[in-house]
Parts: sequence; C-alpha cells; structure tokens
Amino acid sequence: MVWPLIAAAAIQVIGGAMQGRGEAKAKDKELAASKEIARIQGQESRKTSKFEMELSDYYSQLNSQRNRNARASMYDKYSIVPKPDNFIRQPLVGQVPTETPVKPVLTANPIREPSP
Repeated sequence: MVWPLIAAAAIQVIGGAMQGRGEAKAKDKELAASKEIARIQGQESRKTSKFEMELSDYYSQLNSQRNRNARASMYDKYSIVPKPDNFIRQPLVGQVPTETPVKPVLTANPIREPSP
C-alpha cells in the first residue's frame, strides 16, 4: 500500500525536475531570440537614421539650389560677365535618396560577431 504512494511521489519529483530543465532551455531560446531581435532592430535603426540624414541633406541642397536660381534670375541681367548662349545652370543636387533594402545577416552567435 505504501509503494504506490512512494512511486507517485518519485514520478512527481522526476516530472518536476524535467519540467524545470525544459523551462531553462525555453528561457535560453527566448533570450537568444530577443538578442537577435535587438541586433536586427539596431541595424534597421542605423539604416533609418542614415536615410533620414541623406534626405535632410538632399532637401538642404535643394533649398540652396532654389535660392541660387532665384538670385540668378533676379541679378544675372545686371551682370557684366557675358554668359555663353548655351549656358545652363548645373543642378547642385542629384536624385532623391531612396532607401535600399538590405537583407539582414543572421549569425550563429550575434554577441561575438560584429554586424556589417
């Protein structure tokens, strides 16, 4: 009569130990996944801030170009320096910067290997 109670207690102890080991493995996987997510978020943040800076610089140069063209249209008629007949004022800016998609590089150990 006592043996079934002892067997049930032993099964509970073993089950509890196995459950604790499984929770530790799940916790380790969750920690690794959160580190990977943080690394990817950091890369995306850097790409976003780079794009925002390029866009800000583009519009700053475009504003300078507008001011230059406005001054030229207003004061070029008073200039004593003759311009060639086929003179075209060159633009200061190029194309609007576009965000290029970059595939994230997944590494086996994100802590020790630096991201590109």
